[in-house]
Amino acid sequence: MSDVIFSRSPLTVRVANVHLRHVVAVSAVLGGIGAAVLVPAVTGDGPGGVLVSAIFVVFACALPVAWRASASHHRLTLDATGLRMTGPSGERWAVTWRELERVAFSYSRPDLSQPRRGQPVQSPKAELVLSPVSADFQDAHPEMEDLAEEAPGEAGLAYSLPLGNAQRFVGPIDDALNAFAGGIYVRDGREIPRGLRRPWAVVASVALALAFWVPAMGYAALSGGADPTDIAMGSFWTAVVVAWLARVWTGGPMAIGFMKFTARFIGGAFLAVILLLAAMGLDDGDTRSADLQRYGSGVLLAAGLLVSGLLLGRADVREWCEARAQGR
Repeated sequence: MSDVIFSRSPLTVRVANVHLRHVVAVSAVLGGIGAAVLVPAVTGDGPGGVLVSAIFVVFACALPVAWRASASHHRLTLDATGLRMTGPSGERWAVTWRELERVAFSYSRPDLSQPRRGQPVQSPKAELVLSPVSADFQDAHPEMEDLAEEAPGEAGLAYSLPLGNAQRFVGPIDDALNAFAGGIYVRDGREIPRGLRRPWAVVASVALALAFWVPAMGYAALSGGADPTDIAMGSFWTAVVVAWLARVWTGGPMAIGFMKFTARFIGGAFLAVILLLAAMGLDDGDTRSADLQRYGSGVLLAAGLLVSGLLLGRADVREWCEARAQGR
């Protein structure tokens, strides 16, 4: 164990499966699709698109409102006195450290696996289990009855508190428990490393992906002319790709896991097709210098995209991403 001075500032965590940032991301995508569909409708190329665009925009606006109305507003606070849970109507329960014999914090590692059919990405879990000092705890805290369960291999009850989608608070919760409940705290999970710098492989991967996307979109725009529909859709997908790469840059597990798969697949497919076309052109004997330059550029860009996906499979990228995802 390294000597770490843990902060003794109280920590408050929102306990919910869906956070506002997730809702905002989905709303932005729906709103972007609505805006892209609206352009051809306004220019007269597809009048039916106004209704479709309106539907997307309505859903984009309705999601944050629905989240605000239905989301869990419960918050868990850890401080020097103990733990307490508050809800929309005020404090639900409060427990002091003196009442507990053990506090176990279990958490899984973020899932960076690539998506596969029949094997969905596993949602990471985090949970607190409170073991009371005495059996009197049950009578003293009837408001926690819904959390009580039989403790395997132990006499009496334990109190299980699932923390929902709280991965980005795993590191801070671990720090708070070390600071406030060091004598009774038991960690059930890997020790999360601190202060890891962004690996060079992530920087190179994002640069290679941009090097593929920018020329590809430029070629599509030049060959398609100034058609408003193409410009709108190109702008929308460029915004999606930039947002995706921004999440890769900041260490988003889902973004990195998905990019490992898509960059390898798309880069490999493009590389195979370009090499096949080049071979066919050489066999015909009609290949000109300009064609060779295009084939060469295509091979370099496709190979770069393939390499960008391979780089994200490095062990140092996984370690950095997991630490970032868990608040370190």
